[in-house]
Amino acid sequence: MIDPKKNKTLITCRLEFECTNNVSEYEALIRGLKKAIDLGVKDLKVYGDSEIIVKQVRNLIHCISSRLTRYQQEVWDLLPAFSSFNICSIPHYLNVDVDLLENVASRLIPSENFEPNAFSIELIYMPFVPDNVTN
Repeated sequence: MIDPKKNKTLITCRLEFECTNNVSEYEALIRGLKKAIDLGVKDLKVYGDSEIIVKQVRNLIHCISSRLTRYQQEVWDLLPAFSSFNICSIPHYLNVDVDLLENVASRLIPSENFEPNAFSIELIYMPFVPDNVTN
């Protein structure tokens, strides 16, 4: 359950285009980074439950897909906007807020665990990095 007294603003996106799990993780990361930049955040710690994406952003493993390489580069291009940035892996079962937001976004039905003004859902119709084959 989310404590509204903490003044959390939770933002989620629903992707209205077909994509892989890795692409959806990068989409979420890039859109989150852009929101943080818009809010003037300078020190950012990101928790991701996709170990592959976390390792690619940290440049610990290589992207095989040229499309994922473009997503990786987009992330790297946004990082100079922050004074400090760290991305860490977290098990999915510990990422409770994200799990609740995913369920709300996938069904477009509010959850009893959220205050109506504590979150927003944005519908996304085009990928951040276009795939010229399918988009």
